[in-house]
Amino acid sequence: MSDDIVDVTIYGRQYSVRADKGSDYIIGLAKIVDNKMKEIAEVLPDISSTGIAVLAGLNLADELAAVKESSSKKFKRMEELVVSVIEDIDVKLSASV
Repeated sequence: MSDDIVDVTIYGRQYSVRADKGSDYIIGLAKIVDNKMKEIAEVLPDISSTGIAVLAGLNLADELAAVKESSSKKFKRMEELVVSVIEDIDVKLSASV
């Protein structure tokens, strides 16, 4: 991992960001934020850049929460399936003894 400083542009402003996970990673994140802000600005052209940033943050937080919830549900379902398979194996092993 590098510890470089990367310049990124988000919604027309340049920021210098330390890239402890690599410059490509930070550039990718900046593009996501930039795209979300531009998307919101198209729908709400009269809102301030601060308002756009706040709405972008809320939108991205909502997307993250949805992914976390979905992931959690999938993990729980996988856990249930594993327990079910283990129980089936135990029953079959007990029956064969």
